[in-house]
Amino acid sequence: MRCALVALCIVAACGGAPRPVVRTVVTSSQSFGGISAVGTVTLIDAGDVGASRHRVLAVARAWWQIGTVLVEEGRAPDGYEAARRGLAALGTTYRTRTLKDDTTTELLRADDLAEAGDFAEAADAALAALESRMRRYTLTFGGEVE
Repeated sequence: MRCALVALCIVAACGGAPRPVVRTVVTSSQSFGGISAVGTVTLIDAGDVGASRHRVLAVARAWWQIGTVLVEEGRAPDGYEAARRGLAALGTTYRTRTLKDDTTTELLRADDLAEAGDFAEAADAALAALESRMRRYTLTFGGEVE
């Protein structure tokens, strides 16, 4: 996984006094099946960017892009695999006790479809689950990532 950093400093008004807010853009380049994509995540006041756990969101976004292109090209088995790689990279650290997450059911459905050989539906279901989990990730860590 290759990642790059770009630092941006934005001044935000806070209680009448300007407070510097550091936004760091992290990118991740992934390739699979002849398709390459770059995922990005903006870290807010990240401190040690190299140690940030949120880099996984950039990786997952790249895999989602790759999976989407592969499905559009009619390569659903590869699209399904790309989605699964994105899900593995993202993990489940975004989950909280109060956040409703029904993507596990969707992933079980995707796996059943793949086992039955229906990779078009399996890829669509897995990519939808990945997209949903990425959205939930940004909700859980909204003050830390964009």
